[in-house]
Amino acid sequence: MRSFREHMNRTAFKMMRPTAINSPMGFGSSGGGGSDCPPDQSLQSRKYVSPLVSFVTVQHTNNAAIGDVPLILPIPARVIVCVSTFLVEQDNTLFLHFVPLNKNYAGAIAILPQGTEAWLPMCGLNTAGGTGRMGSGWRFSKPLPPTTNLYLDIGQEGGGVSGPITFAISDDIDYWKLTGTQGN
Repeated sequence: MRSFREHMNRTAFKMMRPTAINSPMGFGSSGGGGSDCPPDQSLQSRKYVSPLVSFVTVQHTNNAAIGDVPLILPIPARVIVCVSTFLVEQDNTLFLHFVPLNKNYAGAIAILPQGTEAWLPMCGLNTAGGTGRMGSGWRFSKPLPPTTNLYLDIGQEGGGVSGPITFAISDDIDYWKLTGTQGN
């Protein structure tokens, strides 16, 4: 049985090996196949999908706090970690929950917890909002099954532009070490 490192190195090597590229003239140019033929899909960049980690991106585009944003698990998940967000959104609140809470933020930018919410924070909290969204996550003792519907309440306390948030989801990773993502 190969080690995880050997598996990743071999896969990365396969992904980086040169492949034939379509003519620089591009789609619709003369020469070979006619101008109405699309490029050969086998020559496009390959996407690597790991059986160990899956990445899910949630779109947050309304520049205000929003509740009950669905996060559907593509694989069994013991670990859910926020791994990417607009840097200006790093200190906005982010909460994970298992059922819709039906909270209406009515265009407000801040999520102000009332003390009765059944959610898991995915950020540090202070009086100005969240802190350190990237690198925050949860590890469950038993995996959540694929296609489980989770929900997010996403704050916009920093104002400005909102954008996508990407989560790493895994059933096989036991240890995450992130440093330098928070000032504390």
